[in-house]
Amino acid sequence: MYDVTFAAYNTAGGSVALRRVSGDDDLKRLLGDGVGVLPQFLGDAMKTARAVGWAAIPNVRLTEQRRRLLGL
Repeated sequence: MYDVTFAAYNTAGGSVALRRVSGDDDLKRLLGDGVGVLPQFLGDAMKTARAVGWAAIPNVRLTEQRRRLLGL
C-alpha cells in the first residue's frame, strides 16, 4: 500500500490531497501513465519506495485539471 501526494512549488502551504494505491503495479501505473514520470526516474523511485518506504520525485508539473483527475 502506498500513499501518493502532490505538493506544487508555486502554491502556498496547506493541506495536500492523498491518494492511496495498493501495490507496486498500481503505483507504477499512476506515476508513469497518470503523472507522466519518465521511465528512468520511475524505476529509481520504485526501488527507493520499496527499500525505505517512501520516495520523492522532484520537478513534477501537473495542471490543476490533471491533478484533480488523478485525485491528487
